[in-house]
Amino acid sequence: MYVSHDQIEAMSMADRIAVLNTGKIQQFDVPDKIFNLPANHFVADFVGEPSMNFLSCSIRQDGKNLYVEGDGFRVAIEEPWLKNSKAWGKGENSLTLGIRPEHILLHPEEERKEKDLIKGKIYVVEPLGTESIYGIEVGGKVVLRVRAITSQTRFLNTHMGHPAWLEFAPDRIYLFDSKTGETLAQAQFALMEEEKATI
Repeated sequence: MYVSHDQIEAMSMADRIAVLNTGKIQQFDVPDKIFNLPANHFVADFVGEPSMNFLSCSIRQDGKNLYVEGDGFRVAIEEPWLKNSKAWGKGENSLTLGIRPEHILLHPEEERKEKDLIKGKIYVVEPLGTESIYGIEVGGKVVLRVRAITSQTRFLNTHMGHPAWLEFAPDRIYLFDSKTGETLAQAQFALMEEEKATI
């Protein structure tokens, strides 16, 4: 058994990982599931670099259209996974949306008419060579971390203070209980687990 406070070290070395918080095991599993299927908000936040983004949200249904929305953002959800999850039926302001920096896409401004994009403002840029980490303010108070490959953003205006247009990959969204931190819904990975169970 090896103890480490470095999540990258743990993920790269271990066959199985026990994630602890204040002496209590939050999740014990293989590295892939710790990353892709976090049991709760703490595990999702602890594992990943940069860590997962979190936003308060609620579920809205407009006719046949289903949305997850909060201050400054709205994401259309069409997958049946949401209605079949523990998140369905939760009260307003009782949910937290989680999405990893690499699952937020940056778009040119002209595409905002074609897609339902989220408007933000570039707060900070961390160029890392082949990729960059952007801090983008959404809703006037939340700064999201976005990881983007440099070759895909070189034609975008990514200077600080400039507007940014974002898209959350809908199949990579996580929903957590705001009070308990429990993971209530996981888009793509929940579906994958269901498929495995039927094989």
